[in-house]
Amino acid sequence: PRMGNVYNPATKHDLMRDYYIYISSVGSAPDYIVVKAIMNPWINVLWMGAGIMLLGFLYSQISRWKSGIKHE
Repeated sequence: PRMGNVYNPATKHDLMRDYYIYISSVGSAPDYIVVKAIMNPWINVLWMGAGIMLLGFLYSQISRWKSGIKHE
């Protein structure tokens, strides 16, 4: 009753997994609640790959800028 209509009441983040637990639906009876739990395995590896790609892009742009090559 204190939380109200909360879509995502709990998250947990480990090194290689993210867990999302939320209330899916509430039944007509007050004691009936459906709770769903979703696990995203290896999600941090995906974010590390995106970060490495961003660093590579920035490195290439800085080295291009330092060498004086113009983008045509």
